[in-house]
Amino acid sequence: MDLNYEWELVQVNKSDMALQAVSRNDTWKLKDVLADTYQISRYFRHYAPTIIKIKKEIFGTENNSIGKLVKEMDEEEIHRWMVGRCQALRGDLAKESV
Repeated sequence: MDLNYEWELVQVNKSDMALQAVSRNDTWKLKDVLADTYQISRYFRHYAPTIIKIKKEIFGTENNSIGKLVKEMDEEEIHRWMVGRCQALRGDLAKESV
């Protein structure tokens, strides 16, 4: 993938990880961030069957209700769900920093 920013996984709390952009010069262009996240989402959606298979091999065949829910959503529904998750995580981070 030809991305505009470098991306790294960051542990948000005990159970959640976030993919976070790293700016080389502390400047941000919303258009580039959105382009990167679109490319990343297309990558994950394309390789979802392989990722699911590997996850089942590692963790067993236990059904993941969130994964099942997201798999049934269209792109607009996924976007709304992600916005809600981000807002919830921001609330968790605000509580942890107090």
